Amino acid sequence: MSVIEKSFRKYITSFDGQKIEFEKVKPLFDDLYHDDFIIRIDEGHSINKDQLSRLQANILSVGTKASVIQFDHISEDEVSYVIHLLNDQSDIIISLNALVKDNKLVHAKSLCGYNDKKSLSDLVDQSNCIGIYKKVKYYLSFYDGKIKSFGTMENAFEDLFHDDFVNTTDGLNMVTKGELKNAARLILSQRVNMDLLTFDYINENHFEATVRIEKEDVDFVAHIIGTINDGKLIKLVPCDDVNEIIDFMINAVENSSEIESKAFEQLDIQKKVIAFFSFLDGKVKSFMDVEKSFEDLFHEDFINAIDGPTPINKDEYRNTVSTCISSKGIRMDLILFEFIDDTHFRMKVVAKNELGAEVAGHSIGTISDGKLIKLEPAFGVPKAVVE
Repeated sequence: MSVIEKSFRKYITSFDGQKIEFEKVKPLFDDLYHDDFIIRIDEGHSINKDQLSRLQANILSVGTKASVIQFDHISEDEVSYVIHLLNDQSDIIISLNALVKDNKLVHAKSLCGYNDKKSLSDLVDQSNCIGIYKKVKYYLSFYDGKIKSFGTMENAFEDLFHDDFVNTTDGLNMVTKGELKNAARLILSQRVNMDLLTFDYINENHFEATVRIEKEDVDFVAHIIGTINDGKLIKLVPCDDVNEIIDFMINAVENSSEIESKAFEQLDIQKKVIAFFSFLDGKVKSFMDVEKSFEDLFHEDFINAIDGPTPINKDEYRNTVSTCISSKGIRMDLILFEFIDDTHFRMKVVAKNELGAEVAGHSIGTISDGKLIKLEPAFGVPKAVVE
């Protein structure tokens, strides 16, 4: 048995299911992990030896049982191993490849999880000092180049940003959470892409990240330092020259009254659509209960082209809705709603009748004068509109 395998197995045996203070096993930890140790969790996300020690201290403090499933030498300076961690909170299998230097693990990479159990990224996400990573990545995923309303990502926004959040661009001017929300609403009304390139922890309460921001002819990488408080992002400070960030924000809110008007119009339409479908809840009711919501949403020249080979107008659709809700109590659940461009949105609705039969429909809506003027099937719509 090699030196590295002996050190590895000796350290793992300290995870015996009892609650242990990390200081008791720190000598074994230092014998196993090189001072330059770093582990890559996934693309752009890594933790160093100090961060790993805090993570494993948390694991030991709750009483964790660890067992070695596999340990193999790939070469003289590379090993692979699989371990199983079990406690009252988690049941996790971790698979890694690691380079060896001076008989210690120095560079490791997390592989995909074994079987159906959670992987290392799930375990890392449980640590308060590290869990912010997924929140940041999820939040940025909404900036995918598609126009959408702020409501689609509001939960992700609230989950990420602390109520006392501030963003400083030049060390003097600060953007509050409320101001950031308004900026996000404006940026979402444009075709902006944001991708998290790198994410590294400085210490328990700070991280450093780079984010690529793209919009038409704008393409740059923002380098930022973030501060964490209570598991949320409370402060952002740029690391580099802030001119590009300032130019982008100016570009984003240039003609802001027009952009803001479009954003609020989209948000208003989304609210009207949600309100209308909330009445289609499977309960028999009078059309009078729905009429105001119906009139708020549908344009006088509305055409519905999804219910059959022949399109029907607003009056005909009103009669259809009235018959359904007053005699059958049809249920229609809005599953998806997203904007394609300034005047079109895509939605998915699942309809269920009184017998429990379900039908899913995908449609494209067209907006005019703040109301829905046309509905048509998502399939068969001109490609330029859908894209």
